[in-house]
Amino acid sequence: MNNKIDMYIVCELIVFFFALSVIFHTVTVAQLGGSLLVSPDAVVVTQELILYRAALTGFLLLLYVSCRVFKKSTALILKITALISWVAFIEDLIAMDDVFFTPKLITGQITQTLRPIYLMAILYMAFRASDREVGYAAS
Repeated sequence: MNNKIDMYIVCELIVFFFALSVIFHTVTVAQLGGSLLVSPDAVVVTQELILYRAALTGFLLLLYVSCRVFKKSTALILKITALISWVAFIEDLIAMDDVFFTPKLITGQITQTLRPIYLMAILYMAFRASDREVGYAAS
């Protein structure tokens, strides 16, 4: 019995679950409005930032799925997604007062907990897809 787990598929599941958690968190924050933030400016900036990131995440996820369905190259999309994800992560670390900030909403806690796992998964997928498409990966 050979029960080999394909790590690429596991990483895809992690990425999809993270993207869904980001989108769900965005919808939740939008429904609650500004009740979680103190100043009106912070409410506007935070909602716009969350909305743009969720829209970008959804768009890249849709683009990746369409490339997978139509058997097109995914390496470039994964590289772009990994780059944007890491830049956003570094930007958040620089912008936060406390690196160990814990959101009040459970959706934010889930998203923040999954983020480091997602970052490693998307990097693995980008390298693996690039190797596979270039022909270096051992099958």
